[in-house]
Amino acid sequence: MDYNRGSWSDEYYLKKMGIAPTDRVAIERVCQEYMVGLTWIMKYYCQGCVSWDWYYPQHYAPLLHDLSAMNNVSVSFTPGQPISKLEAMIAVAPSSMLHA
Repeated sequence: MDYNRGSWSDEYYLKKMGIAPTDRVAIERVCQEYMVGLTWIMKYYCQGCVSWDWYYPQHYAPLLHDLSAMNNVSVSFTPGQPISKLEAMIAVAPSSMLHA
C-alpha cells in the first residue's frame, strides 16, 4: 500500500476489511464498534469487566478521519457469563500454538 497516493485510505478499507470505500454504512458500523471497544477498555480498567461477551469483530482499526466524523455513538453492554481461565488462554493463543 502506497501511503503517498491519495487513494490509500480506499485501499486500506478494501484490503484490510473487505469493505468497499463507497460503503459508508459499513465504515460507520466499524467506527461504531471501535468506539464501543474504546468504551469497553475504559470501563474495564475503571470499573471491571462490563461484558464477557463483547468483542471487536475486525482485526484492524478504522481510520482516525472516519472516527472523528462520528457524532452519536450508542454504547450498551450485556454482562454475559465469565469464561474459564483455560478458555481465556485458548481465545488469545496464536493459531500456530493450537495446531502444533
